[in-house]
Amino acid sequence: MCLAAFLFYASFYLLLPLLPALVEGQISLVPSQTAMLFVACGGALLAVGPFHAYLGDTYKRKYVLMTGITAVALSLAGILYAEEYVQWLCLMALLGAGIGIASAAGITVAIDITASSRRSSGNEAFAWAGRLGMLAGVLLGVVLHPLLSLNQLVYLAVGLDVCALLVVSQVYVAFRAPIGLPLLSFDRFFLPRAWLPFFNLWLLAFATGILLPLLDEGHCWWALIPLLVLTLCATLFTKLFVGLSQHCQRSTANTTCHLALDLGVLVGLVFFSLHSSSGDSLFVAEVGGISTAAALLCYLLATHPYYKKKRLR
Repeated sequence: MCLAAFLFYASFYLLLPLLPALVEGQISLVPSQTAMLFVACGGALLAVGPFHAYLGDTYKRKYVLMTGITAVALSLAGILYAEEYVQWLCLMALLGAGIGIASAAGITVAIDITASSRRSSGNEAFAWAGRLGMLAGVLLGVVLHPLLSLNQLVYLAVGLDVCALLVVSQVYVAFRAPIGLPLLSFDRFFLPRAWLPFFNLWLLAFATGILLPLLDEGHCWWALIPLLVLTLCATLFTKLFVGLSQHCQRSTANTTCHLALDLGVLVGLVFFSLHSSSGDSLFVAEVGGISTAAALLCYLLATHPYYKKKRLR
């Protein structure tokens, strides 16, 4: 499952920071239209959230995970054929839905196959593998973008996603009888008790999303700083979210953590898309730097004390 998470997130993040440039190479868009593509992705990511518990309870969790991974592969492959703006919007919505479903189902499967006494370390390993894949995907995309065509980059991203699908297909998940969960719920979607760590992680991910496209446009390697911090802090924030959850909320806590991260990056990309056309890269960089510093201060002054006071385990 760690290998699958690495491959899956590498596939997703290989193309994500490049999308503003890739879209403009395919069709002519104004900044607000480019931003709306990321809004569609983030909106779909949120829209499928309330269905996570029902899907995982009604259907085999492994198959739900494989469905989400397949949706991501189809949306990435569709980039090669998208010629109209509406098609791009639909593909980005499918991408967001696939990411949401696969992320939640992957966490649930990883927990299911781990012994109860090792689940905390299992959660941390799974989170670390996924975010290491995110880092690897971003670096791979930025390095290869000048060397490969759009088609080749898409083939590589889809190939990584298909490899993740093949790895997951080999995972054995024991049968669990359904318990009759409602169609819509916050279970395996959002943990209200973790609202402050959610905001803190979202803020750091927001800074990452703002700065990532600068890597591709100007090879500003300092823009990697928030991404490196995110990767290094993956296990720390996983501990925070799990520590604030009750025994039956482990999956919800982990999903909330991943939601904050992926949603923050997408909102950051929306911000970048709206401001990049002005050519004021300095302003974009300043906002990213301020957001990174604010996230670190938020952790020291608010999140850590809150966790110490509210933790349940």
